Amino acid sequence: MSEAVHNIDPVQPEKKKPSLFKIITSPAEQFSRMKENPTVALPLLIVTAVFAVFGGIFAYTTDFQTLIGDVPADEAVFIEAAEGIMRLTTFISMLFIPVIGSLFAAFVMWIAAKITAGEATFKQLFSLNVFVNLLTGIGLLVNLLIILAFGLDPLQTYTGLTVFFDPLDQVFPLVAMFEVFGIWLLILTVIGLRIVVSMSPAAAWITALIIYAGGSFIAYLSAGL
Repeated sequence: MSEAVHNIDPVQPEKKKPSLFKIITSPAEQFSRMKENPTVALPLLIVTAVFAVFGGIFAYTTDFQTLIGDVPADEAVFIEAAEGIMRLTTFISMLFIPVIGSLFAAFVMWIAAKITAGEATFKQLFSLNVFVNLLTGIGLLVNLLIILAFGLDPLQTYTGLTVFFDPLDQVFPLVAMFEVFGIWLLILTVIGLRIVVSMSPAAAWITALIIYAGGSFIAYLSAGL
């Protein structure tokens, strides 16, 4: 009697998903998981919610007429009538910043990966940027709480050197890079590029700095509009 031999494939261990909030406490571990199992939908929803909370509070509490400054009497009537639209527009714009910003940064990283022979899919890069953007949202909320607690200028950032400069100053884009949460995001981005894309330290720093500096400059242009 012959026995039938059955080939049983070994059970593959389930790939762990990266944790969004643990990107703060254990970034290397989360980036390693992201390389194997990138996630986007739920983290993007959470990060967007953080931005939405900031946008809602900022739009509701900020005096837009004060931000605009002195205007002629005939224009003041128009500004007052349009204030509701300005508040709504501010809130809605916050809902799109995480996804647009993450897509743009992922595209830049994708180009850099091609140039440096790095190994990463666009989904991995998009996931990386969604995760690190959590720090941007937290930074916005922290600054807003400081502004509300002490009645400070809502156009300023109080977790960096920009507090000593006018937002429309020519050196503001450069100074804006020296901000606690921004530097934290920069460092996490470099770690992510090293692990997820397998970039060299130099390539990772150059890529992260290009994205970081570009983001600061775009923010400066937006503030001047």
